Amino acid sequence: KIPRFSKIQKSFIQFVSKNKSLPGDITIRIQTEIKPNPNHFDNLKSHDITSRIWSKNMVYWNIPEWDTVNEKGIKQKTIDLSDLINEVVNENEWYSGSAIV
Repeated sequence: KIPRFSKIQKSFIQFVSKNKSLPGDITIRIQTEIKPNPNHFDNLKSHDITSRIWSKNMVYWNIPEWDTVNEKGIKQKTIDLSDLINEVVNENEWYSGSAIV
């Protein structure tokens, strides 16, 4: 649980590779939704996320090649996401225990 107005120093997501099929040179944009307890993705009937209110902050993660099965290392770890998390927890409607999407 993250209290409102907390200062997050570092934050990341650690993935585990399940196969060798990620070729590398892939860049993705990561943003958060600015809403306390947003809908989970599996609760969306149409799987349309365009109506969500996205954060102003965003990061671009250049994903390197994942060439080893079941690897959980630096290649599978996002860049620092703390600016994104800080933007959400500093919203007036945020409360400890809210989900982040």
